[in-house]
Amino acid sequence: MVKARNIAMWDPAAANGEGRWSSLCDSNPPNRCDIDGVSYRGTSAQAASPVYVFSLAYHAASNMLYVGGLFQSAGQRYANINSLAAFSLTSKSWSIVGGGIAGPSPVVHALYISPGSQDLYVAGSFSAVGKQNSDVLSAGLNAGNIAVFSLTSGSWNTLNGGIPDADIRTVAVDGQTVYCGGKKLYTNQQSGVIGIYKGDWSLIRTVNPSLFPSSPLLRPRLG
Repeated sequence: MVKARNIAMWDPAAANGEGRWSSLCDSNPPNRCDIDGVSYRGTSAQAASPVYVFSLAYHAASNMLYVGGLFQSAGQRYANINSLAAFSLTSKSWSIVGGGIAGPSPVVHALYISPGSQDLYVAGSFSAVGKQNSDVLSAGLNAGNIAVFSLTSGSWNTLNGGIPDADIRTVAVDGQTVYCGGKKLYTNQQSGVIGIYKGDWSLIRTVNPSLFPSSPLLRPRLG
């Protein structure tokens, strides 16, 4: 049995081809693998805090796995990493992504890296990037529930402020066009179920697939 908190890794080539599960453990001091994944932060009194992993994205060039969901720590119980984290499959260590995200109960529902891209698209429910709620001296960047993190420069792009009044559940990219879907999407005095970004945001109330034959949002895709 492998001890793992809310996320684990399966290696089909391990154990002479029989396969093996392993935890995403951070063996660095001071705590050395005390939660084996993502979890609540602090003492057992906080154990009732809900913890979920909603989305994963793998970046082959850096051998990094990006993890989004609802959690308070990653790798070590007292590591303050809220809902967005990165795990290096090379060094076996967890880290915060670009200073993190902030907002009332920040959640990441969707992560996406376009094939061949160096950009990580992050969507969910949050109001700022480049900081966490505990970073009281940092202003961060206002981000309406969706933003892009450059995996090369380490900087954020907030996509013209995002969609502030939204709960975004999925994101896809086709060239320079960003699509997102969810509930409670409101922008520019519009409401809808799908948001489209081409330098500015527009919303669609209902979906007619014949209008978007090449849209990656309307085709099944792992990302």
